[in-house]
Amino acid sequence: MTMEAMLTFLEEHGLGVTATPAPGVLTLGGALAIDAHGTAVPARGERRPQGHTYGSLSNLILSLTAVVWDSRAGAYALRTFHRDKGDCAALLTHLGRPW
Repeated sequence: MTMEAMLTFLEEHGLGVTATPAPGVLTLGGALAIDAHGTAVPARGERRPQGHTYGSLSNLILSLTAVVWDSRAGAYALRTFHRDKGDCAALLTHLGRPW
């Protein structure tokens, strides 16, 4: 899904994000992979709207599903990681080439 498609979907449902990195052809997965931020740093005295947050795009992730090696099955499998669990932290961004 591109950032543009996501932002359009959110807008059509009366939703949005405080700040976004590079809308357009950048994909949501790509934005997360490079730790794209759109920090939305508040101005002095500014209060954030209810339900909004400042910081990187990955701050909004509650859970994600990744293709991981399942040693019991001896094959790759889908696994869902939840934000409140420690094993999710390493998947919220990567800096550099994965290969």
